[in-house]
Amino acid sequence: MSRVDRRIAESQVAIKNAVIDLLSEKSFDYITIQDIADRADVNRGTICYSSIFWFSSRWSMEWWFMNGKPLPARVMGEQTGALLDRNLE
Repeated sequence: MSRVDRRIAESQVAIKNAVIDLLSEKSFDYITIQDIADRADVNRGTICYSSIFWFSSRWSMEWWFMNGKPLPARVMGEQTGALLDRNLE
């Protein structure tokens, strides 16, 4: 079994924390990949576009559960889709 490079693991944690922080500060509709990169202090290219769906769905769901499901599941799904559409254009 291969180990994950420490730098990769640190970047993943920084990106996760950035997403969670941003979700507590502004509407999901207004968060961009650049916002996440700036907050995590990583290059925008570090956030692989093929992983955007994974990032947004996993971390938004984690935020949703941690905050007592403040939005209906349908709304969370729509907002995840909107984030992807906005950043993959």
